[in-house]
Amino acid sequence: MKGNELFIVKRYDDVHTCSIEIVQGHHHQAKSWMIGECVKGEMVKRKSPGSDIYIETDSGKSLKYFYMFAGLLLAACGHDADDSIFPLAFNIVPHKGIEYAANIVYPDANFGIWVQHLTANLKTRYKGFKGPMKTYFDGASRAYLVSKHHYHMESIRNRNLDMHRYLLQAYPKKWSRAYFNRRRYAIMTTNIIESLNSVDRKPKLMPVGFLVEWLRELLQRSFVDKRIEALKLTSKLAPKAKKLLRTKFSLGLIPRPADQFEYAVTNKTAQTWIVDMRGKT
Repeated sequence: MKGNELFIVKRYDDVHTCSIEIVQGHHHQAKSWMIGECVKGEMVKRKSPGSDIYIETDSGKSLKYFYMFAGLLLAACGHDADDSIFPLAFNIVPHKGIEYAANIVYPDANFGIWVQHLTANLKTRYKGFKGPMKTYFDGASRAYLVSKHHYHMESIRNRNLDMHRYLLQAYPKKWSRAYFNRRRYAIMTTNIIESLNSVDRKPKLMPVGFLVEWLRELLQRSFVDKRIEALKLTSKLAPKAKKLLRTKFSLGLIPRPADQFEYAVTNKTAQTWIVDMRGKT
């Protein structure tokens, strides 16, 4: 393309022009996908000097394979007042695993396994992972009480000892709600990171400079849209919070403050519960 270093491959001709005397059974031919990957790798190397590309050749200096050492994009997300995705920070680190990178920055953090990923592994590993077996695993992962967790794990052990052993090796404290060391509900079990991954899947394949600029533009556009929506509010509550309060009031739940932290909540049948905001009970 004129005026810059970019170029466009418009056509791939798969008709080989080598002489028939040269082409033999051991004469490897480049496939279209290999050419595309080589071109992409070269562009990454030009635009992202920090990226490493390894190329392996045979004794005749013919290309056998190549692969790239890319960085890992870390994203921290939360929920805003309206329960929407709120990106907090991005960082690109060497590709040695999320837990490895986070251990450096947050040595006291706890790490969990997303149950959906563990479920996918179980489906691939065990053909009988369906029906009752999936029900027992769901119960083991979602149970709040240790006793309930053990009940479902014992059911798995009685039916598939290898699966039971596999789950123990995955450390229940990483995937079981009952054993997780921190709070594992609400925001901890939502799908916000996967939602963000679905948005930036293609940009992550581009050079680092392009990716960073794309993220900046994404955040800028998101924050502007949220600011415009916030200016339209007529109360201090976000739309979702107002809707939730209306639902609770329609159920007849009426909170009455007892002091700064405790509330007495009464329903239509005069049942009363004490809510301690400080004690979270």
